[in-house]
Parts: sequence; structure tokens; C-alpha cells
Amino acid sequence: MKGMNTKNTGILSGLLGLGCLIGLGMLAKETYQERQRQKILSELRDFFTKKGPIAVLYVDAAASSSETTTGGVVMTDGQAYTYTYHKGHINTEEDTTC
Repeated sequence: MKGMNTKNTGILSGLLGLGCLIGLGMLAKETYQERQRQKILSELRDFFTKKGPIAVLYVDAAASSSETTTGGVVMTDGQAYTYTYHKGHINTEEDTTC
């Protein structure tokens, strides 16, 4: 009976350790992704600030993926652009629907 308790304790400890590792991995992944999002937004702000003051910068989460960020920006003068960000490259198009 004592051997069985030792075995169960070992299994339980292993499962708890595995759960902790998975949790830490998920936390690290979320932290990395958030830093990447902030870096991309900073690059977009720097890019569009050259065209003038920004009123709104937004990301279209439905159209974006893990590799490409899509969204738009509205300048304080009312001019609007859509953008696609992919691996450091920003493609813009003037939005004439506004």
C-alpha cells in the first residue's frame, strides 16, 4: 500500500509540474505576442506621423493574421489611409470612402 501512495504522489507531482510548465509557456507566448503588437503599432505611428498628426490608428483584427497586420489610420485633417503591415513593410492606400 505504501508503494502505491508513493507512485500516486509521483504521478501527481509530475502532472502538476507539467501543468506549471504549460502555463508558463502560454504566458511567455502571450507576452511575446503583446510586445510584437506594440512594436508594430510603434512602427505604424512613426510611419504615418510623417504624413501629419494622427487622429486614430486602428487594427482590423478580423482581417489580420499572425504574419500580417491590417487596419487604417485617420489623420487630423480628415485624410484616411488603409494599411497592411508584413514583416517590417508597410503598404498603404488612401481610403476614399470617408
